[in-house]
Amino acid sequence: MKKLLLIVVLGLLMSGNSFANDNRKCINETGFVDDKFNFSKTIKFEDPENTLIFMYHHGGAADEARTSDCVFSEEYLKNAIKLTKEDFGTKYSFLYVVNTKPFYGDAYKDRKNKTKWKAFPVGEYPGKTKIEKKIDLINEINENFYSQGIKPKNIITTGHSNGGYASLLYTARHPDKVRGAIAYHPACCGKLTKFDIATEKGRKKWLKAENWKCPIKEKGKYPCAEAFWTFRSKIIDEIKSNKNLKAVVIHNNDDPYDGDYSEWLKDIKTVKFIETTGKKDKWKINGKSCKSWKPFGHNVHTSPCMSEYFPEIIAYFK
Repeated sequence: MKKLLLIVVLGLLMSGNSFANDNRKCINETGFVDDKFNFSKTIKFEDPENTLIFMYHHGGAADEARTSDCVFSEEYLKNAIKLTKEDFGTKYSFLYVVNTKPFYGDAYKDRKNKTKWKAFPVGEYPGKTKIEKKIDLINEINENFYSQGIKPKNIITTGHSNGGYASLLYTARHPDKVRGAIAYHPACCGKLTKFDIATEKGRKKWLKAENWKCPIKEKGKYPCAEAFWTFRSKIIDEIKSNKNLKAVVIHNNDDPYDGDYSEWLKDIKTVKFIETTGKKDKWKINGKSCKSWKPFGHNVHTSPCMSEYFPEIIAYFK
């Protein structure tokens, strides 16, 4: 009986960190990942004051919040792990991944009525969005690190896509709580940028309501899209308001989810804006390919060429 119980427990543990019927290792939890892709929920720091933590936030907006997804695969994190091995001026460096796939914005799911969105007035979002919940979680995690002796200057918050936006917003809002941010291809609200709905200049080509499965309270209006347009504008304004924002932005003009929608970040003089190579250079830099997952422009951070940009990132933070 004890042997059977042990087998069951081991099976549950393995299923929590890997895809069923998939050879890829997969981490769906929050915690530390080392260069062997081993996962630990906690670590005892030998020398907290000489330890740097990269806190990594995955992409995915509300329409992609499926808890069954592989959140952190080896392919997705390989360059983030490599970056921790570079010299940032501390003796120890760790990658800490944060899983927020189970999070939903308060308007996204009406579980009682089994609809994708709750009905709400145009331009008003009921409760907290997913990215705001991420900000709360980052604060909670940081407070835990501080209690273990880690200094704010030794935490760099990083993220891809929507996770990149969360990193920028957190750093703009709480510059005294982290050394800075690394945003890989930041994209705010999933499909909004892809469909030219929420640009900084205000172009509004509203998605049809049926595309969002959004209950309409006001005839001829699109409350879900407009709420996100309003929210995105507020995020941009808040990030812009920090004239001393400490951040590196990894960008690509061929990114269908972002593209030229992050050009406004160039106006913040303290931000290091790194434009990665794309179609015009045949996705190559110094003989290394910048092609990885599709769409290529949105996932250069997982490609073989990403290490070519490491020196600029390191120099910025040292």
